[in-house]
Amino acid sequence: MKNILKCGAMRNRIIIWGIFVCFTFNIHVSNAQLIDNKINIYLGCHNGLFYGKSQIQDGSFIFPSFYSNLKNFKGASIKALYKGYENISFGLTLSKSLASDWDYLNDEFYSSSKVEMQSLAPTIQLHNKFSQHGFFNRCKFFLEISPTIGFSAFSTSNELFVVQSADNITAPTTSNDFYYGFSGSTGFECALTQDLGVFISYSLQNNRIQSILYNDDHFTVSQLNIGILLKLFKDKRYLYRN
Repeated sequence: MKNILKCGAMRNRIIIWGIFVCFTFNIHVSNAQLIDNKINIYLGCHNGLFYGKSQIQDGSFIFPSFYSNLKNFKGASIKALYKGYENISFGLTLSKSLASDWDYLNDEFYSSSKVEMQSLAPTIQLHNKFSQHGFFNRCKFFLEISPTIGFSAFSTSNELFVVQSADNITAPTTSNDFYYGFSGSTGFECALTQDLGVFISYSLQNNRIQSILYNDDHFTVSQLNIGILLKLFKDKRYLYRN
C-alpha cells in the first residue's frame, strides 16, 4: 500500500513538472508575440501572517501583544502602475485587509477583537525589460518598494478596561488608529493574452502604530498575493504577428 502511494505521489509530481515545462516551452517558442503596454491594473487577494514577540514589556509590566497573536489575516488589493522607463514602473496600491482570531495561551483578553485595515502605498516597481520575442515577451520578474500609510479600525465585543467614574462612563471598545511604514515585495507575472495576465508575489511590511486599546507600537506582516492583471494602453509602435 505504501509503495502504491509513493508511486502515485511521484506520478503527480512528474505530471506537474511536465505541465510546467510544456507551459514554459510554449511561451518560449510561441509565434504569437505580444505588444508592450504602458499601464497595468492588478486585482489581487492575499493571505498573511503577523510576526513579532507574543508579549510586550512596558517597564515592570508585561502585556500580551495584539497584532503578533492574530492568526487570521486576509484581504484584497488593487494596484495601478505606469511604465515610465524600460525597467521602472510607478503608481499606487490600495489595500483592504481583515485580521482576527487572536490567540495567546489561555488568555481571552483580545479573543473577540479584530481589525479592519485600509492602506495607500505609492509604489515603485523594478522589473526586467520587455522583449519582442521569447520568454520575456510574456513574463516578468519584479521587485517593489512602497512607503505605506493607513488606518487600522479596532473593535471588540469585550470591555477591556474599567473606567473609575461616578458618571458611569463606558470604556471604549473601538478605535481607528493611523499607521505608517514601508513594504517590499518580489513577484512574477505572466501575460496570457494581449489584455490579460496573472501574477503572484510575496511581500513583507513593517509599520508603526499607536492606540489607546493595545500596547503595540509596531507590527510586521508578510503576505502572499495572487491575482489577475489588465494590460492597457498598448504601444502602437510594435505590431507583432499573431
